[in-house]
Amino acid sequence: MGTATSPTGVYEVPVGVLVALSGEGAVEGTHIGNGVLMGIEDVNNFLASAGAPFRLKAYVEDTKTNPDEALKALQKVYQNNNVKIVFGGQFSRELMAMRPFAEQNKILVISSYSTSPALAIPKKYVFRNIGPDTLQGKALASLLCREGIEKAAVIYRNDAYGAGLAEMTRKYFTSKCGKAIELIAYNPDQPDYGTEVRTLSDKIKSFGADAKTAVVIISFEKDGANILGHASKDPVLRSVRWFSSEPLRLPEVLFQTNEMSDFVYSVKWMGTFPTSVTSIKYKQFLEKYRAKYGKDPFPIAANGYDAAWLVGLALLATGGKTDDMDKLVAALKTVAETYYGVTGLNAFDENNDRRYQDYSIWVVEKQGDKYVIVDKEIYHSDTDTFTPL
Repeated sequence: MGTATSPTGVYEVPVGVLVALSGEGAVEGTHIGNGVLMGIEDVNNFLASAGAPFRLKAYVEDTKTNPDEALKALQKVYQNNNVKIVFGGQFSRELMAMRPFAEQNKILVISSYSTSPALAIPKKYVFRNIGPDTLQGKALASLLCREGIEKAAVIYRNDAYGAGLAEMTRKYFTSKCGKAIELIAYNPDQPDYGTEVRTLSDKIKSFGADAKTAVVIISFEKDGANILGHASKDPVLRSVRWFSSEPLRLPEVLFQTNEMSDFVYSVKWMGTFPTSVTSIKYKQFLEKYRAKYGKDPFPIAANGYDAAWLVGLALLATGGKTDDMDKLVAALKTVAETYYGVTGLNAFDENNDRRYQDYSIWVVEKQGDKYVIVDKEIYHSDTDTFTPL
């Protein structure tokens, strides 16, 4: 139970919001945190209107995009604030560090951004309301094949997220259409990636650097920007197509300099992103986020928003009680089966991961003298098909 805070008997249920507000994932982390907090605000308004005896109280902690800091943040809110429900571990290596403590202490954790296939395993108290990269690897591979690519070099950050998605992309690309694919790993904690970019350039050159050759980059924002800064100066890398996964779908990354902006446009950039951009609810969320924060959200903010609602509705089913976490987990799974939120149906699979996940296909366009990111298609993972927007 929470602690009574008013004469009417309304009490607070403490929840942790553990997101990267600093470090290499700060841009995405800030947006996701905003989404969760927007969701908590709306859930509390709903609970008040429904006459429910409880409200959610958020305790926000910065994970610093670091697994050790993420675990410390989890332990802090659990020990200091009696938090048994956490939104966070948004990056896979953070969630991996948090998972043993969460499972041992029966802390319900919902990540809206961790997609590593390494975590697509049975979990009891840890959930991900986003599809695992077993699905995004298939989406990327299908996109490469559809675009006529037969030879690909995948440069990826060597962590749980990057290695998992790179391997899934390799697997599906090889089976669907690929004649040659090379995986180039890099240490994500380096200050510079010039050496890795030269290795990438040499590999693309050996492939022939023709219309059937492409680069796939799997990175976070800071390492990705550094790699693109080097690549934009390389004539070989400028001569082939480029593809990427979701973290680089940020104007703050792709358009940092005029040279980088020209580069991503000239290579006819295409990327995948787990999202439901066709939903009316998403459009309403977009307008609300813009009004509150004065800018467009990183789309995964919508997953954070839905996570807050999943928790709020599950708590409503248990009367706001957290003394029996197994009962709360069961309620969460039941609620998710029919909860159609901003990101669509949030039902979980046997591993507590999102069961259904579509992906937007996004490109870089030039509108007047300005470069913009535009969603052009939806990839349906269940049917392996593309639908124009």
